[in-house]
Amino acid sequence: MSNPVPTSDLIHKEDMQPMRLYAHWLDGEWSKIAYPRAVTGRESLQSIAVRTLKLHALFGTRVAISDVQLTDSPVTAGLFLDSGFREYLKHDSKFLTLVSHTREGTSHFRFALAKSGFDRARKGKHWATSFPGIPNEVIKRFGDAVLGSDSDNVAYTLSHPNCAPRQVIRENPEYAEALEGILYGIRHFTLAKGGPSELAQKSPESYMKFLKDMLDTHGLPSEKYNAIDQIRNKVISMAGEENLHGRSSLVQVMERQKSDRNQWSPEWHRIWNTVVHAWNSNVAATVGARESIAPLPYAVIPFRGEITDVASPFTSEDDQVVPTRLGSFPCLSFDPNLLTWTEILEIVRREDIYNQREVLRDAFVKQNSEAIAVAANGLVSTLKPLLIPHPGPFLRTIDVIRIVAETASAAVHLSGHGSLIPTHLTYADDAEILRHVVQSGKERYMVWNTLRRFKRNLISVFDAGKSAA
Repeated sequence: MSNPVPTSDLIHKEDMQPMRLYAHWLDGEWSKIAYPRAVTGRESLQSIAVRTLKLHALFGTRVAISDVQLTDSPVTAGLFLDSGFREYLKHDSKFLTLVSHTREGTSHFRFALAKSGFDRARKGKHWATSFPGIPNEVIKRFGDAVLGSDSDNVAYTLSHPNCAPRQVIRENPEYAEALEGILYGIRHFTLAKGGPSELAQKSPESYMKFLKDMLDTHGLPSEKYNAIDQIRNKVISMAGEENLHGRSSLVQVMERQKSDRNQWSPEWHRIWNTVVHAWNSNVAATVGARESIAPLPYAVIPFRGEITDVASPFTSEDDQVVPTRLGSFPCLSFDPNLLTWTEILEIVRREDIYNQREVLRDAFVKQNSEAIAVAANGLVSTLKPLLIPHPGPFLRTIDVIRIVAETASAAVHLSGHGSLIPTHLTYADDAEILRHVVQSGKERYMVWNTLRRFKRNLISVFDAGKSAA
């Protein structure tokens, strides 16, 4: 076993941030479109997002989030509600960076960045929360309580059981988990030794500016041009010239006419999903990250770069958002969710893994394609044996196999010798399934297949010769 790297050494050098990704699927409105009907199968949007983030953690990617993602995303709130995730961030703090703008009237710089999303809620007359099922007034009261906590020791204030935000949580127990998750996230980025916070590299632009820039793109096919132009004109007529900077004013107009989005026409989905895509593309530029925004169903967006499951664990099929398939087996590739955040921390603290992640990051800094490939291969080879489950986790893998078998339209081929497992299983079959998995070496291949594909897609998104900042 390699020696663990001291906790303090997991805080990486400032100049080692070329692999910065904007995870647009953490945006509350993006996930609201996908929630709850659009993510097919038995998995939640939360579990799919967490799986991808765990792979990014293993490979040393740096993820940037915006102020809105911190305070108005059910996925982010769910992450911070996990004590294991919070503990992981303490030791690998630069895994997640908050990039925002400060607001007036706050002397505490880190708190000013962390609360910025609630400032939007207070100042925007058309603001609406992206949390499904939570009334706007609850989020606004909670936000006001956070904003009123400005003090010389705001991190302590926010952790006190009698602080104003926790009083709002006690008054709304049905929304306690979501509000607790938001509070944990704000406190994390407010602490002096918490997650890194940065000023945005540029001022945020409106989604309408993005649409106009697309119309000014040379060589845009006439079909795309006409579709984008129609959307732009329709947005102006619906929201009004004076309400075109924020997207909330548009969706409020739409929801006043039809509150149930399932009853929206395809044209309305095309308008709104295009706006959400444009908004996230602007945020990617604002936080200084790669722009690899997967298009939502119906959205009219010109192709602007390669989209892989590294950039988005979700893809668009017909009128739904579905999980991107990892590896050649739709559901049987190694599932990083078998690992807890504590186990991932133990892995990345190993001296050999730590050093290889640093070498990979350094290769990206130098934009050396050959060095990137060599470093990535070395990291994958070292990770593979560490991720192959021990006897205990095999039983958890059976649950995954069972789900596939129960939902498959035909028998699932598990062994390398043509043996078939019936689609309807009983727990008496568990031992036989486990024997097939162990004998065929499928578990080892699943890990290898997942890591290799992730490595390939990681390089395709952050490849040499492109600006990764």
